[in-house]
Amino acid sequence: MTWWDFLLDFASNTLATGVGITVGLWIDRQRHMASTVAEARRRNAKREVVAEKLRQRRTQMVALLDRSLELNSQALVFAETEVGSDRHLFVSGLELETWEVLKPQLVKLIDDPGLVARLASHFARLEVFDRMVTQRAQLERASGGRDSLKADIVQLGPELRYKGMLLREDLKFFL
Repeated sequence: MTWWDFLLDFASNTLATGVGITVGLWIDRQRHMASTVAEARRRNAKREVVAEKLRQRRTQMVALLDRSLELNSQALVFAETEVGSDRHLFVSGLELETWEVLKPQLVKLIDDPGLVARLASHFARLEVFDRMVTQRAQLERASGGRDSLKADIVQLGPELRYKGMLLREDLKFFL
């Protein structure tokens, strides 16, 4: 073997090694990037599924709350009519349980603290209305207390119906 042969072999081996390592590193980098992209897509898909489930859950809860507000509006009309006509009404017929059950979860799902506060205030006033109807039924024999409660009930009912209607309009944004 001559020096010339040695140099040619050395140069070809060095060149082949350099090209081989470079190509090998490039291939490895491409595989790594492809797996990183695939993992990111899987994570995004999972996030989208979770977000969709959360949206569906919020929609269901808001629909339940909307239905409760609708039923309460009807119950308020009935209670106002009965009390205003001096008929005996022992229960208001208000549906307050839905709010009590959904309240902790709705606070997290509705990103509008003002709306949540108005809902809480409305349902608290509905509870007051309910207690007034119950108290009026208990004061059946004492006419003086009944008459003042009658006036309060007849006055509070339309206000609660109006605020309930406004809340239902605001809730439509979340449906």
